[in-house]
Amino acid sequence: MKRPSHIVSKKVLPAVILGILIWLIVFLFTPTYTKLSLTIVVIILYFALWIASALLANRKQTLYSFITYLFACFVTGLLTSPIVGWLMTLPRINDVIAHGIIAVSLLGAAVGVGLGAYFGWLKRDKILSHKEFNWFLIVFGIGIILTELIGVIILGYSSLFFWTSIAVVVLMLFFSVYDGAALRLIVEEDPDLWMVAVINFFLDFINIAIRLIYILAEAYSKRS
Repeated sequence: MKRPSHIVSKKVLPAVILGILIWLIVFLFTPTYTKLSLTIVVIILYFALWIASALLANRKQTLYSFITYLFACFVTGLLTSPIVGWLMTLPRINDVIAHGIIAVSLLGAAVGVGLGAYFGWLKRDKILSHKEFNWFLIVFGIGIILTELIGVIILGYSSLFFWTSIAVVVLMLFFSVYDGAALRLIVEEDPDLWMVAVINFFLDFINIAIRLIYILAEAYSKRS
């Protein structure tokens, strides 16, 4: 059996980095689109590709999962690319500030996920043995979704989105801890599931990065 460090350094980490690079290129260089029909198509593709990649990963069809994952990263870039255009509409934000916010957010997401995963790796047995932690993540996540759905979308309290974004960052940091523990379990007991870890860490990173971009942009644009 390959050493755990080999699985992480030769498979998981390069795949996550490649996915992030694909997402970042599409995210930064896709022209802004506003057509509702195109947005709907991208959203459908987003969920379809990530679900397919996850199912294939859990069935240990690694190559097909990896290929689907790369397409999913591309579509994630398409889905999130309007954020770049939104940044430029905010007061006090120019091109230099916008790219600075993006860079800081990416760095923050990388450090947060990395530290969370490392802590989870070290505390694998304690984390995975406490089912309460799983339920906490599930309930926390559902609470955020319901708050944004009801408070932000239905009732129109857009200011809530700033606070739910902070909550999402916290939630994803907790998920990175759990995913770090799960990664150690995978590489030590069932290395063929390594694509599961890749998908988990990519989504942890992207969710944190996108929310940090929003948080920092809102805070900077409204600074007195």
